Amino acid sequence: MPSLNQREYLGAAITSVLGQAPEDTELIVMDGGSTDGSVDLLADLAAQHPGRVRWFSGPDEGPAQAVNAALRHARAPIIGWLNSDDLYAPGAMERACAYLFERPECVMVYGQGEHVDASGRTLGRYPTLPPSTPLAAFSDGCFICQPTAFFRRDAVIELGGLDGGLRTAFDFDLWLRLFKAFPDRVGFIDELQACSRLHPGRSEEHTSE
Repeated sequence: MPSLNQREYLGAAITSVLGQAPEDTELIVMDGGSTDGSVDLLADLAAQHPGRVRWFSGPDEGPAQAVNAALRHARAPIIGWLNSDDLYAPGAMERACAYLFERPECVMVYGQGEHVDASGRTLGRYPTLPPSTPLAAFSDGCFICQPTAFFRRDAVIELGGLDGGLRTAFDFDLWLRLFKAFPDRVGFIDELQACSRLHPGRSEEHTSE
């Protein structure tokens, strides 16, 4: 979970993880040096959930670098990437992990997403398409709602992680590389997996859509 000055939403994002995660799930939060009280909140949550929340805070070069750092710290083979203002839908983690455990050939799975506003009110579904969609369709825009994606850590590391030279659309770039490198090995769950929050500070935050 990359974060920068998102205290207003950070607690809800973390709760959406820990509220459904099994005890052996680890949440890693990479904070970019927040000044809004996020660090105090992270310290409190880590104390409340010993061994389940690890967090690091300090200046970085952007959200792509933060996610890459989290991948290096991660110990689990399956990774979920949730932004600090987004939310997992109930059951999302269980569905994604079960899908990948049952299909060892798959390197990634994603699902349906929806946009919500600052208060969590539903704005509409994300324009998601299944992985059978021709790769050329990406030229019309990204059809994968980023927080719905779960992937195998080794596959992303094999591709070199996210492109730290990109300030935006680094998720879009990763999906393209995954689809090209592992054709027919991306899965889909046709259920609501995550909510992507839209709010006035979205363009300035430490995350990407």
